[in-house]
Amino acid sequence: MKNLETAEITLNDIKELILRYNFRLLIFPVVAAILAVLINSRRSGHWEAIASIKIGQVNTKYVEAPPRMLSRAIQPLFISAVMERVPKQEDKELIKSKYQEFIKFDYLGEPQILQVKTKAPTKGIASQLSQYSIEQMISDHGTYFEKQTADLRSKIDKAVADLQGLKAKNDILLSELTTRKLSSTDIILREFLIDNRNAEISRLERVKYNLSEKLNPDDTFKSHQNEETLVRMVSVFPSNMHVAVLAFIMCLIFSLVTAYVHSIYKRDVSSKV
Repeated sequence: MKNLETAEITLNDIKELILRYNFRLLIFPVVAAILAVLINSRRSGHWEAIASIKIGQVNTKYVEAPPRMLSRAIQPLFISAVMERVPKQEDKELIKSKYQEFIKFDYLGEPQILQVKTKAPTKGIASQLSQYSIEQMISDHGTYFEKQTADLRSKIDKAVADLQGLKAKNDILLSELTTRKLSSTDIILREFLIDNRNAEISRLERVKYNLSEKLNPDDTFKSHQNEETLVRMVSVFPSNMHVAVLAFIMCLIFSLVTAYVHSIYKRDVSSKV
C-alpha cells in the first residue's frame, strides 16, 4: 500500500486522478492563467522610432566632428531647440523630463551615419522626438555648412574677378599691338606683359578649378536624413500567451500533485480505520 513516504507517481495514478477529479483539476489552472493575463496586461509596451542622418561635409571634411555632435545632442541648448518644435505643451514637459531616457544617438558602422532611436509611451511622442531631433541637427549643420563653404566661394569669386581683370588688360595690349604704330621696344614690352599675364591667368585658372573641385557634390554636401523614420510598437516580454500557458502548466502540475497527495492521505486514513 502506498503512503506519503513511499509513494511513487505512475501513469496509471495520473489517469486515475484525471478520471476521478475530472474538470475540477482544471479550475485552479484556468483561474491562474486568467489572473496572470490580467496582471501582465497592465504592463504596457512602448513605441519606438528610428531615423538616421548622413552628416554633411565640405571638401571631404565633416561639417561637425562626430564626437562633438554626440556631445552637443544632449546639451540643454540643443534640447531646448528640439522642444520648440514639439507642438503640445504636455508632450514638451514629458519629453524634457525624460529626454535622455527616451532618446539614444549612435553611429551605424561608419561615423558619417548617425542613428537616432527614440522610445516613448505614445506613437506621437516617439515619432516627433526622433524627427524633430533629426531636423534640428540638419538645421544646425546647414548653418555650419554655409559658413564653411562661404570662404571657398569667396576665394572662387576673387579668382574669377582677378581673371577677368587680367584678361581685360591683355585685351587692351593686344588691341594696341594691332591698331597702333609702336616702336620695337614698345612691342617687345607689351608682348612681355602679355606673356606674364597669360602665365598668371593660367595659374588663376588652376586655382579656380581646384577650389571649384572642393565644392563638387561628391566631396561637399549638406547633412540630410538618410532614410524615412521607422515607427513601430514594441511589445512587452513575456507576452500574454506565454504568461497564460506557463501559469496554466505550473498550476495544473500543482493541482495534480495536490490531488495525488490528497488521494494517498485518504487511503492511509481509511486503512487505519
